[in-house]
Amino acid sequence: MRLRITRVDGDEGAVLRIDGRLAAGCLDEFRKACEETRQRLLLNLQGVLWIDDRAAEYVRSLIAGGAIVTDASPYVALRLNDKKDKEVEP
Repeated sequence: MRLRITRVDGDEGAVLRIDGRLAAGCLDEFRKACEETRQRLLLNLQGVLWIDDRAAEYVRSLIAGGAIVTDASPYVALRLNDKKDKEVEP
């Protein structure tokens, strides 16, 4: 599996569940899904198996803009916490 994005709209915002490999090659698809969200963005990264530098940088920019990341694996949390002040909890 390369990347699957599942969107669920809820009372507290839009949840994007991301599964697979989050890499530069699929960043346009991921960015489009995030930009189409008009509500508060919540990213469930439980299914992310791997994340590259460009994708991690983009997720960090989303967090800086108010997005909330949930259920990141220890690996993904470590990649997201690299070079940023606000920590993501696994």
